[in-house]
Amino acid sequence: MIVIYHLIGIALLPLIVPGFALYAFFSRYKWKHLAQHFGRVPALSQDDRPILWLQALSAGEVQNAVPLLAKLSDKKPDLRIVVSVTTDSGYEMAKRKLKDIAECIFFHPLDILPFTAMALKRIRPNAYALMDTGFWPGILRQLRARNIPALLLNGRLSQRSLKRYQSLRGLSAGVLNCFSALYMQNQSGKDGLLQLGIDAEKIHLAGDLKFDTVEAVSATEAQRLRETYKFKDEALVWIAGSTHAGEEEIIANVFKNLKESFPTLTLILAPRRLERVDEVMALFKAKQIRTLLRSEFQRTGPMSYDAVILDTYGELAKTYAIGHVAFVGNSLVPPGGGHSLIEPAAQGLPVLHGPYIENFSDTADSLSRNQLAVAVQDPQGLEDTLRVLLQNFGQLAKNASSLLQQYKGASDTLALRIIETLERPSTD
Repeated sequence: MIVIYHLIGIALLPLIVPGFALYAFFSRYKWKHLAQHFGRVPALSQDDRPILWLQALSAGEVQNAVPLLAKLSDKKPDLRIVVSVTTDSGYEMAKRKLKDIAECIFFHPLDILPFTAMALKRIRPNAYALMDTGFWPGILRQLRARNIPALLLNGRLSQRSLKRYQSLRGLSAGVLNCFSALYMQNQSGKDGLLQLGIDAEKIHLAGDLKFDTVEAVSATEAQRLRETYKFKDEALVWIAGSTHAGEEEIIANVFKNLKESFPTLTLILAPRRLERVDEVMALFKAKQIRTLLRSEFQRTGPMSYDAVILDTYGELAKTYAIGHVAFVGNSLVPPGGGHSLIEPAAQGLPVLHGPYIENFSDTADSLSRNQLAVAVQDPQGLEDTLRVLLQNFGQLAKNASSLLQQYKGASDTLALRIIETLERPSTD
């Protein structure tokens, strides 16, 4: 099967190369580093120090990798770390967060035999680690053929993905068994891999790295943020983060209804994709809600708005610190799947989410058991629950700090496992 996969990729090269080049032309970073996608990644000089190649698909995966790579750098100073990404946002985040840890940062080559073979020859890693998800069968097979350990870190497997993999069980199991070890976030992910026929001895529970990436914002920083937003002391703040199409209209309608009962209520909304900002702004204006973009603040007067749309990159996590209640999107409209609930919980906020949260169901259950998260089933449920929470917003926040401390530590665990892998004698 893998031979057919490689042959198809090679046969389609005359279409893939110009097609991808055209796509990259309109990208912020991909065009500048186009050759990397075709295998011409930075060539590393070879010495006695081990090399770890870590692949992080996008910004979220890079963010999750930061505490892990920091621990690795501290525990094994001679380790050479190189980081590849797939998206522009991932590249930007890696350049910002990992410039002092990674020897080089580049775009992962397309999973076509000539490109991946060239990249492996130029880097010659002692181990290859993949963050979260987004693996390619071609490079995994090459790693196994070269006896280079491949590790899945912070792995997760939703029920939807499990059903898709089960429909191609033979192929999926063959690819996943190319990993030397798979470190999963939770028990449901581990159980899913067992159902697919993955070797049980390869599967391990390591926790969720996301818990190690978030810290409570200090009172001083929170006050500075409130001053930036020009909030009055009595203002109530609802933060709706990582919203998707269909959810913003529900949120706008609920906000208008709540505003009648809570005149000081302000909404901060962060669409998951910044390219949708204009669309969301037009929706709010059509609803006659006084709305500003976060980037417009320098020319606005105090409280000249009722809602703010975050159109700046990387601010949402800290912004939760000035809220009283949060809603996390991609959960209220099917098919959904959810986004991480940890960031608002880390700031002590009660967190609302819809019923379509399967990608983060274990986290949602943990937060719910500790009275930090509430599931709502529909728009009316969202409005009714918000009314209760805005009247008693402090009641659910008291357990946030202790809960997060219980779940921290995945970065230490994974750092030790990676070092053990690197120090294990080769079986060549």
